Amino acid sequence: MLKAELKTSEIKKELKAFKVIQRYHNKNKSGGNFALEIRFNEEFKRGVDMEINGSYSVDGSLIHLNLGELWGSGGYPLIPFENLKSLSVLLEYLKTEIPERQKINKMMGEI
Repeated sequence: MLKAELKTSEIKKELKAFKVIQRYHNKNKSGGNFALEIRFNEEFKRGVDMEINGSYSVDGSLIHLNLGELWGSGGYPLIPFENLKSLSVLLEYLKTEIPERQKINKMMGEI
């Protein structure tokens, strides 16, 4: 899957998010890195709002993606590579994974 395929409007629609924005995007000689913010409410809510960050190669192919809480996704495990085949496969993964992580955060008292 290519970085260019990650359309914020498509992600917002499919995840029923309030807002999806690209927070940063750095290009370099080996490709680049970026982060997408996924907000489910108008106001920031810890444990509910999520972030996807990752890197890609020179040809634009995704190398890895992390999914985690907004402003803290670096400590979370990578999204399994088989879920990066296409945007539709990634969205199906996110539709199950995000609610699961939000549920865990609620049980841990972070929401």
